[in-house]
Amino acid sequence: MFTLVQCENIINIENIQFEDVLDVDCLNNKLIFPQLNKKISITESQKRLLICLLKNITSKKDIISVVWCESQLPVRSNNYHQMVFQLRALFQRNQLPAGILVTVPYYGLKLDKSLLRKINQPAQPEIKARHTRTESVQRHSPANSADHSPAWLNTLRGFFSR
Repeated sequence: MFTLVQCENIINIENIQFEDVLDVDCLNNKLIFPQLNKKISITESQKRLLICLLKNITSKKDIISVVWCESQLPVRSNNYHQMVFQLRALFQRNQLPAGILVTVPYYGLKLDKSLLRKINQPAQPEIKARHTRTESVQRHSPANSADHSPAWLNTLRGFFSR
């Protein structure tokens, strides 16, 4: 557990980054993904959580002590879980993978740094299917398959193609 002075030293920063992937503007409570040209507003507690994770403070107990360091009231586990849930939802609303935040059972949280790095990579082109649905229908149309299909099937195809 951190003292109030230690917590203040942790959270009183102007900016913290993870490589060239993400930047937390702590003065304006913004999460910035420069390569995606995306700026996301975050709450004070979400900012503090991200600072913790970027500074490798990952245990639930330590995160709670930093995020709610000024709180005179006891913080319940539910507050922590709600904050994590809301941050994941924020990621999803902004077309980012919720899996960036990884729950470590019986311990706390961590960032999936490999997933963060993938965010900056250009999208891989999709592999073109061997043929399109239209080509498939044309290949199996009555005109092209009359020689190989039973008469009743050709009649049925003709009925539905009208």
